[in-house]
Amino acid sequence: MDYRKRLTPILILLIATAVGSPSENEPEVRFHSRVEWTEGVLVVNGETEVEPEYAGATARAERRILSRRESAFRRAVLELPINSADSGADLAARDQEITAILDEREALGTASGVRPSRDLNSASVELRYPLAETIASAFQRHSIPRPVPSSASWTPTTDYTGLVVDARGTLPVHGEDRDSTLEPVILPRIYDSEMRLILDASMIKPEFLERWGIAGYSTDANLPDFEERIGPNPLFVAADRAFGSLPANPVIPHDTAEKLLTRDSNREMLAEGRIVIVLDSAVLDSAQ
Repeated sequence: MDYRKRLTPILILLIATAVGSPSENEPEVRFHSRVEWTEGVLVVNGETEVEPEYAGATARAERRILSRRESAFRRAVLELPINSADSGADLAARDQEITAILDEREALGTASGVRPSRDLNSASVELRYPLAETIASAFQRHSIPRPVPSSASWTPTTDYTGLVVDARGTLPVHGEDRDSTLEPVILPRIYDSEMRLILDASMIKPEFLERWGIAGYSTDANLPDFEERIGPNPLFVAADRAFGSLPANPVIPHDTAEKLLTRDSNREMLAEGRIVIVLDSAVLDSAQ
């Protein structure tokens, strides 16, 4: 899905202006971005022409790209789907601190060495930014999390070390007469089948929100990559539905939610963001 279509014309102009245009005698720098959801990384790739008439032309190209990295990062983040209703630009328009925070967080990104093209006519630099540390905690800022809801009903359960939500394939969209794949976003929410909010970013402890966000995304092939996050005894559940203007929020069965909300240790696990959402690899690839 092209989330840029959701940006207002004024914000599009501001984003384009922020990136900057090359001077009259300088080659243009082109930036492209994608999200590697399973790794939790925003990748911004900058490319420009190499000017062979200059000594150290490749190094000159690298400096040109890196001089624009802050504005390229900001533009990429503003185009991202942050939650099921808002892009980064939507939220930044309502909260003026976000842009300043993003400018500070850009320094947390790492840059590859410059890479000349095969024909040596251009060069590129890849910039990588951890989604949780640089982005998630910029859009959800709190020092004290809201409590994860509790349930007074008695449900047989145990202590779980994580939650794995299988949302592969197409799901009914709550409140709409259609099916859809679940879309990855930076800050998803989890509901139960009675549309009770089970978890959102405001309930995640800040140190865990910055460490790995509210949920990781995976395919069924790479769950071992999340062993530290979900531990040896995660609860596996299939999503019933998807919810949201952008169908990004998984809906889990009510009885499964009760297993989580009736025990303090399980609510603590949720508050630490020990959650993985499993999607088809084609969905994660297309969402980049």
